Amino acid sequence: MDTLYIISAIFWFPSSWIQIVVISLFYSLIYSIFKHYCLPYRVLRRTGIPFDRPTYLVGNNFDFDPLTLHKRQLEQQKKYGLVYGDFFFTIPTIFIADPEMIKSIMVTHFSNFCNRFQAINMPILFEKSILRIADEPWKRIRTVMIGSFSAAKLKPIGNLVSDSCRILMISFDEGFHKNKKVSLTKPCEHLSMHVLLAAAFGIEFETLKDESKITEAVNVLFANMPVGLRMVMMLSIRLWEFLEPLMGGKVLSSMDYLMQIVLNVINDRRNNIKLNKSCRQDILQMLIEAGDKGKLTDEEIVAQVFFLMVGGYQTTANTLMFALHSIATNSNVQEKLYDEIQAKYDNNNCHIDYDFVLELPYLKMVLEETTRMYPPVIFPDRGVKEDITINGLLIPKEVMIGFPTYAIHHNPDYWPNPEEFRPERFTVEEKAKQIPFSYITFGGGQRHCLGMRLAKLEVKMAIVNILLKYELFPVEETKVPLEIKSEATLMPVEEIILGLKKR
Repeated sequence: MDTLYIISAIFWFPSSWIQIVVISLFYSLIYSIFKHYCLPYRVLRRTGIPFDRPTYLVGNNFDFDPLTLHKRQLEQQKKYGLVYGDFFFTIPTIFIADPEMIKSIMVTHFSNFCNRFQAINMPILFEKSILRIADEPWKRIRTVMIGSFSAAKLKPIGNLVSDSCRILMISFDEGFHKNKKVSLTKPCEHLSMHVLLAAAFGIEFETLKDESKITEAVNVLFANMPVGLRMVMMLSIRLWEFLEPLMGGKVLSSMDYLMQIVLNVINDRRNNIKLNKSCRQDILQMLIEAGDKGKLTDEEIVAQVFFLMVGGYQTTANTLMFALHSIATNSNVQEKLYDEIQAKYDNNNCHIDYDFVLELPYLKMVLEETTRMYPPVIFPDRGVKEDITINGLLIPKEVMIGFPTYAIHHNPDYWPNPEEFRPERFTVEEKAKQIPFSYITFGGGQRHCLGMRLAKLEVKMAIVNILLKYELFPVEETKVPLEIKSEATLMPVEEIILGLKKR
């Protein structure tokens, strides 16, 4: 009753402006609740799929720890099955773990799901990247970039990757001489960054200090952003750009720093072209030449280089760490892999390059099993252009489609004993038995990961170099099973430390 008296007093207060303000606030609240809670709720309810009730404005984001998103996927799949709903803040989301439906979305009905869902507003560098750009501009940029990652283009880059692997081995040698152990994070991250800078974009530094500045800036972009800032980013990118540095964030300053480095390299390349100086034929050079032919704008070139630098760094480094941990903790796998490498290797006349690693089928299987157990991207998404019904499920155009990759790759119906590291799942015979689209580490259809060939080449060459010189084994500090967390990509919770024994 007290509340009613207060409301009545306000409305009868002689100052009419107070009434106007209160009425405006009241109707704004009602509209906000309707738009951000009722409508999304009705959209998912209309599909008939099960989902947890959301919280106003934040959806289901507070239902779990963001670092355990991979575990939530398993829990929701166990609770609701292969298709269920969720709310990413105010966005109604349909998670689909049914391989047949995934194929329909990624391939059969690709034209209706060809774009990523624009869940969060992003700075211009990300908005112009191939990950975010849509429709015809995406097709144009993708056509240019496919050629940059072809086998023919990657072969010469293999020599640069090989040089980076020699730097990696210095860290392993130092660990061996110090305590016969190696901590994987720094050497694997160093390798990944060195390959991206030198092999992909022609940037080389004389000191580790210069390179570490870039690494630090990229790591900032991979850190989990506070929920409040993510909410602001969804509502207004300009407001986020204003608040982020005031709240002690370093995202914008890191982006500015990285962008300036890329611009400097592009300007140097263009100057060399004018002076008829030869330029390294790497990914950056191909993008610049495409830009000079009018196929890409300078803004688009910077965006692609920036995205590849950010997107390829941590994912590749973590995949290498996961692979080495899996090899070290599965002695039978390591022995079989070493025998394959050694049989191919000739100490007197052998170079570890693109062709060498291509002819190691068991190594390929080890990498595929690694990325099954530890997929770099655990929540790829798609937008929906028009309402469509697939396998009896109504998919409204207002929803975001999410693929719970981690849950799919750990579904015992597709992968018996999914927590067991068993590369033999990917023999030619076993792959023929696999359910199509039950393995989607690099996506599928036309929107698959363009950088996967470079990432695979880097990881394979690193493993070969390491195993030819050292036997890996678990030590007291080695976590078995490995504890992981969900950030921008799957990561080890703690430093991975392995023992080293010289061969």
